Amino acid sequence: MVGFTRSFLLNPLNVYLVHELNAEPGMQNSVNIMRQLPWTLKLIYGFLSDALPIYGMRRKPYLIIGGLLNSFSFLFYSWISFYHMDNIIYLAISIFMGVFGLVMMDVMIDTMVIKPMIPSLNLFSHRSSNMNHLGC
Repeated sequence: MVGFTRSFLLNPLNVYLVHELNAEPGMQNSVNIMRQLPWTLKLIYGFLSDALPIYGMRRKPYLIIGGLLNSFSFLFYSWISFYHMDNIIYLAISIFMGVFGLVMMDVMIDTMVIKPMIPSLNLFSHRSSNMNHLGC
């Protein structure tokens, strides 16, 4: 789903930048950097949710916050665009915040799926049994 969302928005975004905002290549590149930047922070989301639980929960509040952030950032830009106040700076901020929320949701969903599976994996059970045979 995330890969679809990332590639689905790329072509219309480039067309919008060129035809509606008359963006030069440097500004187009800046918007694309803002679109990719939240993915570099992906590890921080996991640590943040582990270190700062909200109301005793570690994943669901961050999942909800990410969804709201994603939704409201694009609603904000559509509202700006409706009143013809759209410019490239508002677009870059909206895209950054929207992708920030998307990445936050992605990390939380990955963690919610993987965490219940960890006890059943027993990755190191064969080593401990080998060590017992060796007398360690």
